[in-house]
Amino acid sequence: MDLQDPPGVQGSPLSERGQTTVFVAVTIVIILLAALLLYNVGRFTTTKMRMQNAADATAYSGALMLARAYNFAAYSNRAMVANQVAIAQLVGLTSWSRYYCTIYNQKCGKFPSPPGSQGAYTEITDEIKAFFNGELTPEVQIVFKAYGPISKGLYTIINATAGPLIDTLNGVEEALSLASDGYYLATMGDLVAAAANTGPLETILHANDPNANFSTYGEVLLGTDAFEIKKFTTTYTPLDNKNDPNNRFHTVVVNSLDPFSNGRSGALDTTETLPFPLVAFGSCLGDGDGFFLMGADYSGSTTLANDNASWSAQDQAQFFGGGLCIIQVPTPVGDIPIPIPLFGYAKDSNQAYTGKLASGSTTSTIYKVGTYSGLRKYIDVSNLSKPDMSSPVLSIFIERKADTIGTTEYAKSAIGAPQGTAQQGSTPVLNLTDAEKGGVMGASSSADAYFARPLQFWELGGQAVYGNLFNPYWEAQLVPTPLALQAIAAGTQ
Repeated sequence: MDLQDPPGVQGSPLSERGQTTVFVAVTIVIILLAALLLYNVGRFTTTKMRMQNAADATAYSGALMLARAYNFAAYSNRAMVANQVAIAQLVGLTSWSRYYCTIYNQKCGKFPSPPGSQGAYTEITDEIKAFFNGELTPEVQIVFKAYGPISKGLYTIINATAGPLIDTLNGVEEALSLASDGYYLATMGDLVAAAANTGPLETILHANDPNANFSTYGEVLLGTDAFEIKKFTTTYTPLDNKNDPNNRFHTVVVNSLDPFSNGRSGALDTTETLPFPLVAFGSCLGDGDGFFLMGADYSGSTTLANDNASWSAQDQAQFFGGGLCIIQVPTPVGDIPIPIPLFGYAKDSNQAYTGKLASGSTTSTIYKVGTYSGLRKYIDVSNLSKPDMSSPVLSIFIERKADTIGTTEYAKSAIGAPQGTAQQGSTPVLNLTDAEKGGVMGASSSADAYFARPLQFWELGGQAVYGNLFNPYWEAQLVPTPLALQAIAAGTQ
């Protein structure tokens, strides 16, 4: 039976059944397109976030490698300074102990000595010498007997150990210099390796996003960044660059010397060398009687040669004093006591050195201790005039092919064959076409290593701490990628 609308009744549900089917079909298509669009947006967003995180991690890791290299160089430089101070102390102790031993007329081994250094009294007049061949005060006798063996034992121990210790420290200096240079060159090599899509940065990139790689522009930029970063520091050779104002190793070492090395006369009381006034009494000038009192003015220091090739030390004292000799002058009326004033002066000194003395210096009267190769090579920043310092920026540009994003353009549709295949057209395909430039998605990030003071106005020794490689305060940070680099990257994509 044929169903028709009753006469005069049109637009009934029966007549609209075909129109509803079309409406429902269109609605389903719109909903499906919206779902596919939402899916694609989600894939794009997730992939972009993952790529950005990968770029940030790679850039930060590169800056962190730089910061660690700078801090390693700073710790190495500090260790070399400490070793230099120790070498200066050993040279100074050797000179001081040998000198201290001669004060008490001990035979302190066979070593060349300046004229008059065999004892503090060799240059005193024969009359004054007679006093010391006579009777010393009991207190002086006790001190001489006690300090004689002590000074000899002190000299013996220091003389036996100073040379080998200086040899060891000299070798440690060379090892620290080579380690610092090697660590820094290895870091630069890792940055250059990234330009060839290999090395630690490539590993970090793939660990965060296996489908991402450095773009061609990113590889070129990594090479130029590594070149600029290399220029940020300089390897100084103190033996060759002694006149370079940025060559600060000499100044840092000298400023780090302890009071004993820098000026023993200030670190030690003048009585440290001769811990008593030397008093003697007895016969004088034939059959006279009298006394003599002597004191000492001591000075000593250890210095680093201007050519950075040797340490030298000197310890010396000037002994001066006076006394009175009473002689009996016979007269017709009897012997008359006549007072005769006496004055004495003597000096005693000893010198020691290690390394290569400057041309023209004589070693005939100086004792050499140990082997020394001078201040070694070290790494420092090239420009010390910048108070707020950071390394050149390391920029990372990465890309990922569109077919790895997983959008509907490259995934098999539930209602059609994959776009671009031979099956397309045989079955209706419902898909959305991606529009990435060059068929890739890109991301970028930048970072640098900066000198971070513990506090904004933190000071050390009364002076603000500037960025350099003698202070291990380098850290890594992300920084905005320069717009010019982004524009070039977009143009090359």
